[in-house]
Amino acid sequence: MARHVPLYRALLELLRAIASCTSMVPLLLPLTGENGEEEEEQLESQASVGTLLAKMKTCVDTYTNRLRSKKDKSKPGVKSETSDQEPEGLTLLVPDIQRTAEIVYAATTSLRQANQERKLAESSKKAAMKPKPLSVLRSLEEKYVAVMKKLQF
Repeated sequence: MARHVPLYRALLELLRAIASCTSMVPLLLPLTGENGEEEEEQLESQASVGTLLAKMKTCVDTYTNRLRSKKDKSKPGVKSETSDQEPEGLTLLVPDIQRTAEIVYAATTSLRQANQERKLAESSKKAAMKPKPLSVLRSLEEKYVAVMKKLQF
């Protein structure tokens, strides 16, 4: 992994750029099915860039915590040679992954919230456009005439 740090950094920069462009944020979400309306649980379980970054961030956080605990366990006066041999590029990649994961999470979360608000607005418009019952629309005479027309031969 240490050999490919420049490639990883370039990919993370690309992901941050995609997350900053609102029209491209849907590319970071999992693909939806044919009906377009999938449950949140299914969306979260599918593979997407956001879930991959979240897993990478968790892995990186674990890695940095282990490094810190190893440094704390080693003698304070003596420098260990293993810490000097630690790949420099890999340590530069850690904050990149963390920052990218946060940016992508924020972008996808705001997009999902906007989609939910849009769906709620559409459903409320549909509910408002439904025909109202006879009792609301018509006077007593109009109701009588409507019922009698149906009964006419």
